[in-house]
Formats: sequence, structure tokens, C-alpha cells
Amino acid sequence: MSISFEIMGIILSFAVSVIALVLGASKQKHDVVNLDADTIKKLYEAIGEAQTQNDDLKKDFDDYKISKETEFHEYKRVTRLQIDELVAENARFSRWCKALVAQLKAAGIDPLPSG
Repeated sequence: MSISFEIMGIILSFAVSVIALVLGASKQKHDVVNLDADTIKKLYEAIGEAQTQNDDLKKDFDDYKISKETEFHEYKRVTRLQIDELVAENARFSRWCKALVAQLKAAGIDPLPSG
């Protein structure tokens, strides 16, 4: 009788092992499907986050570009005004020099002696 209990124990142990293997394999397939779905979901979330970051960076860059363009146009405007002032001052000095040369010549002084 002990042999039949022993054989029954082996058979029962074998049956439990087979059932555990079958259940483990079916659960593994389900986990693989869930893992694929989770991976795809995480990829879409990462793509969404990257798109949001890209949009934010693009907006920041556009704002920065507009700011720098505005600064550049103001710089050009101020520089143009300064150049115009220098040109006007140069013209005034040129007229003043011509008037001075004329006065010196009228007084008999040669302002540009030949060397």
C-alpha cells in the first residue's frame, strides 16, 4: 500500500507541476501582452511630453527672437541718429573751417602755408 501512496504522490506532484506550468505560461502570455500595452502607452506619453516641451521651447525661442529683433531695430535707430548727428556736426565744422580760412585770408594770413 505504501507504494501506491508513493505512486499517487508522484502522480499528484506531477499533475500539480504540469498545472503550475500551464498556468504560469498562460499568465506569462497575458503579462507580455500587458507589458507591450504598457510600453506603447509609455511611448505615447513620452512623445506627448516631448511635443509639449518642443512647443514650449519653440514659444520661448520665438519670444526671444522677437525680443532680440526689437532690440536690434532700436539699436539701428539709435545708431542711425548718432551717425546723422556726427554727419551734421562734421558739416558744421567744415563750414566753420571754410569761414575761418576765408577770414584768415582776408586778414592776409595764409592758413595753409606751402611746405
